Amino acid sequence: MDTLLSEAFREMSAHPVEYAAEVLQSALLLVLLVWAARRYVRGQLGTRHDRIAADLADTDVAVETADRLTKEAREAVERSRAEAEALVRAATDEAERGTVAAAAAIETEAGRIVAQAGRTVEEEKATVRREAAERLVQLTADTARRYLEEMLSDEERRALTRHAILAVLEEIGEPVTAGRQGA
Repeated sequence: MDTLLSEAFREMSAHPVEYAAEVLQSALLLVLLVWAARRYVRGQLGTRHDRIAADLADTDVAVETADRLTKEAREAVERSRAEAEALVRAATDEAERGTVAAAAAIETEAGRIVAQAGRTVEEEKATVRREAAERLVQLTADTARRYLEEMLSDEERRALTRHAILAVLEEIGEPVTAGRQGA
């Protein structure tokens, strides 16, 4: 090792200008490599930031849509209640003018209409909730999938998926055996 160092020092002292030029070239090359690497990484991070921002904007739109659909459902419920109340009042007036049998028939019909309106309102509310939830879940899943694809290796994604499946199986009461864990 001493001979190697002494030989290197001898070469440096014999040709100091060439040695200085090589050191300068190496430093310049390192500076250029660092500059290019930073520029590339900044571009990649900017692209990723834009994609995540777009996904968040989509999520915001989905939340706004869900809010709008919820508001529309509430308005439909209020209209249905108002219509149901109007129908009940009309049925009551008719019953007062008619006979007891006609009054019973009208009340039965009003009850059926109110029940149908209630079922319709509940079906509309359920449909709105389901559609909003499905859209929100889809957007959230897409965002999470994109994030996981960018941030995790294949092996890490497989391990995470395996862990999630096992957790779901345990949650639903499915016995988890050693054979399934290895699959």
